Amino acid sequence: MSSDVVISGEMENPMNVKVFGEAGIKDFRIEDARRESVMSVKDAWAKIDSLDIGGWNFCFAELKVEEPRLSAVLTPEGTNLEQILAPYLADTLDTDSTEVHYSIRNLDLKGGSLSFADLTLRRPFRFDVTNLDFSMTGLHDQATQIPMEFEMALNQSGVLKGKAAVDLLNPMNILLECSVQGLDMVSFSPYAEYYLARPVRRGVFNYDVKLAMTPSTLSNDNHISIDGLEIGKKVKEKPVYQVPVGLALYVLKDRKDHIGFELPVSGNPSSPQFKLRRIIWKTFEEFLLKTATQPLNFIGHKLGVDPASVREIPFNYLQDSLTHDQIARLDKITEIISRKPDLSFSLVQATNPDEEKALIAVRNAKIRYASGAGIAGTDQTLYNRLTVADNDPGFLSFLGITVDEAGLNNERYRLSCLQKAGSENVQQEFGQLLEKRRSLLQTYLAGKGLPEGAVQFKTADLRNLPEEMKKPQFVVEVSLE
Repeated sequence: MSSDVVISGEMENPMNVKVFGEAGIKDFRIEDARRESVMSVKDAWAKIDSLDIGGWNFCFAELKVEEPRLSAVLTPEGTNLEQILAPYLADTLDTDSTEVHYSIRNLDLKGGSLSFADLTLRRPFRFDVTNLDFSMTGLHDQATQIPMEFEMALNQSGVLKGKAAVDLLNPMNILLECSVQGLDMVSFSPYAEYYLARPVRRGVFNYDVKLAMTPSTLSNDNHISIDGLEIGKKVKEKPVYQVPVGLALYVLKDRKDHIGFELPVSGNPSSPQFKLRRIIWKTFEEFLLKTATQPLNFIGHKLGVDPASVREIPFNYLQDSLTHDQIARLDKITEIISRKPDLSFSLVQATNPDEEKALIAVRNAKIRYASGAGIAGTDQTLYNRLTVADNDPGFLSFLGITVDEAGLNNERYRLSCLQKAGSENVQQEFGQLLEKRRSLLQTYLAGKGLPEGAVQFKTADLRNLPEEMKKPQFVVEVSLE
């Protein structure tokens, strides 16, 4: 230690003294019980305006610190810093509270470093901050907005820099704006394995954040940008968050192997359940889950395509040819498949089987009625020329029902048509219609140059379909191979 100070006071009252001047300390270190360094400083120097010991008023003009080093270890029992400070904090719990005033006009920290280890995960996470430069002005115990700026190197790969403003009267008032550039994401594999059950094999992380918090509001804008991300296979352990992260991150990638998205976070800091880290993780989890469960929505927006136009291909009842709208949808789906070759696409055919079979039965019953009336032609061309209405008197007589029973909504009408058409024939033609639709789509996609097996064709469980799916359509499903 060194000092060049003036001490002014009274011998009769030793506590009523004031100190002015300069003081410093070099090569200072604090060790824990295992003789491991917890904190050290190469050189710390202070220019003292006034240390009023009796009045508990401490004012510094300048405080400069060179190469401070801090080693922090997080364990399930807490941090090493808490363990070191616990005895001293306990001694102060029963003392009388005294109002303390302090100020530092300028604080500069140069060349700092932090070694952090998190031992609460399944395997240790270790992270080093180096070349830490920090400056702050206007610090005092009544300050409501203290400006600060900082810059540091992250784990020998990335750089973090930014600025902030804090409120000492109410620590919940915080303004923060900072960015991270070029951080190697492999460093965070222990967290990815713990929370998502997948390791990080490679990737470069860039991050911009703006945070404005008050005791009752939180506005946190996060812009995340990742290049070259590669996620490994699932680990054996169960993840904290059940999220299909592999599919979500692949969907988020563009053709240049880039991921970019916004992650806004909000909340009420005064809530007892408020924990910022937990809220951010929960928001991130929900974002990934939404992306993974609705991948076509995200892909469609990225391509400038209406997601509804690629989620499904609707058909009309009895339709067995492609319309211009359906072809346009298939072209968009083809573009998505070509851009996301590692995704597995399936076209799942659905319909309302009762309604479709009833319409087939009505069609065939009308064809048989028209054929008996002497109208010539093949079944299909004959049906295309038919003008037989559901309440046509001759047709109703052919079915053996009254005009009050006419119409597809009447069960007797449907049964009578089915009897005339033949239930086995109707079932056979229904199967042929489903096969014809599948063949139309498969042939068209093959003609667009898609490799064999790029799209799988399936038929939904028509007996147990939910009502919202009971219509002629192909639903597009996406998964990660």
